[in-house]
Amino acid sequence: MKLRTKIHTYTTALMLLMLICTDLAVYYVYEKMTYDSEASHVIKRGEDLITLLQGTDNRDEATEMLRAYVPSDGVVSIVQPGKKSLTVQTTSDLEDFKPTFEKGATYAIHLADDTPFMSTSTPFIWENGEIAELQMSQSLEETERNLYMLRLVLTIVTVLAMLPILLSNMALARVITQPIERLIQTMRRNKQTGEFETLPITSKGRDELYEMGHTFNGMIEQIEENYRKQEQFLSNASHELRTPLTIIESYASLLKRRGTANEEITQEAIEAIAGESKRMKAMMEQMLALAKNNEQSIVFEDVDIKKMLEEMADQLTQVYGARYSVSADEASCITDEAKLKQLVFIFLDNARRYSEGMIELTATREPTHVHIQVRDYGEGIPEDKLKQVFERFYRVSEDRNRKSGGTGLGLAIAKELAARLHVKLEIESTVGQGTTLHCYVPYE
Repeated sequence: MKLRTKIHTYTTALMLLMLICTDLAVYYVYEKMTYDSEASHVIKRGEDLITLLQGTDNRDEATEMLRAYVPSDGVVSIVQPGKKSLTVQTTSDLEDFKPTFEKGATYAIHLADDTPFMSTSTPFIWENGEIAELQMSQSLEETERNLYMLRLVLTIVTVLAMLPILLSNMALARVITQPIERLIQTMRRNKQTGEFETLPITSKGRDELYEMGHTFNGMIEQIEENYRKQEQFLSNASHELRTPLTIIESYASLLKRRGTANEEITQEAIEAIAGESKRMKAMMEQMLALAKNNEQSIVFEDVDIKKMLEEMADQLTQVYGARYSVSADEASCITDEAKLKQLVFIFLDNARRYSEGMIELTATREPTHVHIQVRDYGEGIPEDKLKQVFERFYRVSEDRNRKSGGTGLGLAIAKELAARLHVKLEIESTVGQGTTLHCYVPYE
């Protein structure tokens, strides 16, 4: 069953059930009030008659009184234990009519020849002290006609009310399902064509349907962006891997043709193959690091920036010598320490690769963030190329990267890490004087 049919069916059934329950409540309340009103009228008539009967003990006089108070289309009787009842009726159909009463009930309703009668029973004492019971019954034929008319009116009103309910439910189902149907059609077209089509959102409201369309469009845009990035990444990766593979293949073919008789050529080929293999390995590791960084979750915690930078400088000094100077203010930030370390290490490693002198690592407290700087005094980067250094596989100079073993992925990884840590990156460089990388880490 389609969603539109479900909404139409369930809402219509619910509204019909509510109308029926309302009709039944109205009918039974009105019926109870009507019967109580009729019972009060009969009881009052009986009480007036009892007042007269208590002044006499003559059965003939009592019979005349009964005739005066007998209801139209009804019967009135005086019942005494062990004596014949005095009965006066206005119709012969009630000769054998004997009402029965439940304990505690003020009135009872019985059928006589398919006609409903309301009966009341009131005890009284004759003037001579004898106990008797006055039973009075009155036809409810007119009341039943009124109740029948009420049932008919309620039924007609219910039927007529269902017509606009049906139309409104159809409109409601359409309002709800139309955006969903458009969403399904758009997803089918995307699947068939391979495109990234979004939904046209015309609603200005903020209801769930608007949120659904807005969320879907955001998801499609993100999927498209990731797809384009993947295409670009694969294209760049295949291009970058082709060069070292070509070099390895060329030198392997050279060795195959000439053998190892020429020691100089053999040594050159082995060094080239080893170097390109090492560069391919580094490139693959950094590719995996890019993918891993996008998958790993961020764990924010309080990090002592000064302590972290000093530890990093000590570790690098043990490996590469005393090339690092640290000057840091006392400061702490809420961030992911492991990923911030990875980010700063990329900057330090780049500085080490492309400069020979001292590398300065500083951290300064500022109003909203800690300003970390990594400065080297290498050859620098031309100003027109600064905006591209954070792109994947971008190289300022092919020779420069080949000598240093760079892959063009380090700063791209740093950019991804910075985005996830809400860290702002900037780069300054002057050709011949060196490069400074700025990292603005927010306190929270």
